[in-house]
Amino acid sequence: FEEFACIVNPGTTFRTIYVGGSNNTDVGSLIDFIPGHAFLSLFGPAVDPNRFTGWVDVDLTERGINEAREAGRLLSADSQQHDLVCTSRLRRAIRTACLVLSGTDQCWVPMVKDWRLNEQHSGELCGQNKRHLAEEYGVDQVMAWRRTYDCPPPQMPTDNPLQRFIADERYRATDGIITHVPVSESLEMTSARVQSLWEDTLK
Repeated sequence: FEEFACIVNPGTTFRTIYVGGSNNTDVGSLIDFIPGHAFLSLFGPAVDPNRFTGWVDVDLTERGINEAREAGRLLSADSQQHDLVCTSRLRRAIRTACLVLSGTDQCWVPMVKDWRLNEQHSGELCGQNKRHLAEEYGVDQVMAWRRTYDCPPPQMPTDNPLQRFIADERYRATDGIITHVPVSESLEMTSARVQSLWEDTLK
């Protein structure tokens, strides 16, 4: 599960879905229109796609930036209008949303940045090379961590420097305590938090 931006269209009968980051698919072929009112945009390629990123705040690559701009161009050509953006608190999703809105000349649209749209936390896999992990643990085990619905990766210790780096000010609650930062997540756990945002913000 990767974080995404959800841009709500007022009074339209279309939901536009743009999926960036495929190595073999042209961005134009990833635009689809189905009944609904939301445009969902996955961020394009981030730094070193062969590593688990999870909640590590890596940026978009040049290709990811170009794909987001192209998505905005295609939406603008289709005369899509939006009244709300919901994105994660990670820069790759935020930049994607900003670039898409810039392409549609709607930078003024309100933006909600919510941790519940963050990518699945990869636990101890964060920052590690996927191929090296497959050599160490076997392809089946790594794929189980990546794709099994209820199988979270090994937890990252809270005293791990990378976990301390992840748990920064953006997750600090009003009482001053940093909250909502998991040490690992399954797809099931990630889906539950996204569902809660859908229910209280988007539905």
